[in-house]
Amino acid sequence: MKDREVINLLLLKETEISNKIHHAVTEIMRLGYESDRGKTQVPDMVDSIMYSLDDMRRILNRDEKPPLLSVKPQESVPEPPKPEPVKRKRRNSIDIGKIMALKNAGWSNVKIADEMGMNPQSVANAIYQHKKKCESV
Repeated sequence: MKDREVINLLLLKETEISNKIHHAVTEIMRLGYESDRGKTQVPDMVDSIMYSLDDMRRILNRDEKPPLLSVKPQESVPEPPKPEPVKRKRRNSIDIGKIMALKNAGWSNVKIADEMGMNPQSVANAIYQHKKKCESV
């Protein structure tokens, strides 16, 4: 067994023991220690923990016998294949002359976008960039 496998098995056992203690204490509190079932909880818990500790000893000594696990260790999951890169559509050139002509004719950005097959925000951006370019000249 590899060191990583040993560590993973020990961590599983640690969790198992912690869960057993939590369950036993919860049951004792629910039933009351003085009840017949409450009195049997402590010895049952000790036996169960001793069993888990024996498993841990076998793991650490790396005995040939595989430990009995109440929790199945996670198997390595193969990585899913990587998706193919998304092919982007070629960006259509924007006819800023037509956009500006329609805008000067009093058309709204929404109507221009419908006419040009564009998004209204793209129309607004094109107008802004054009005006900015014209001002810097």
